[in-house]
Amino acid sequence: MKNSDTENQAAMREAEKERYLATLRARELERARSKEQSKQAEVVRAEKAIEEAEAFRAEISSRTDFREALREKRKADAIKNQEVMDKLGQEYRKKLKAFNSRFTVKPQDLDKLNEAE
Repeated sequence: MKNSDTENQAAMREAEKERYLATLRARELERARSKEQSKQAEVVRAEKAIEEAEAFRAEISSRTDFREALREKRKADAIKNQEVMDKLGQEYRKKLKAFNSRFTVKPQDLDKLNEAE
């Protein structure tokens, strides 16, 4: 009986050892799966970050293009307004010159006035 008890204990120890090793293998597989999932999640996060960065760059680029177009429009408007103001200034100077020439006393007119007296 002693022999069979020893064999039973040895078999139980062996079975316990196998269960322990199976548990270790299962833990190792779970760790490996977890690492793989972490890597995949990191890849997904990195891809998302890259997409967000590209979208941000595109938005900044479009804003820059818009600002540049607005700046060009302002320059064109300023040039156009300056041309209009120059033209109005020339017209004003012509009218002022005509007005002044009508009401300016010329030396010939003074001579005529002196003769008339």
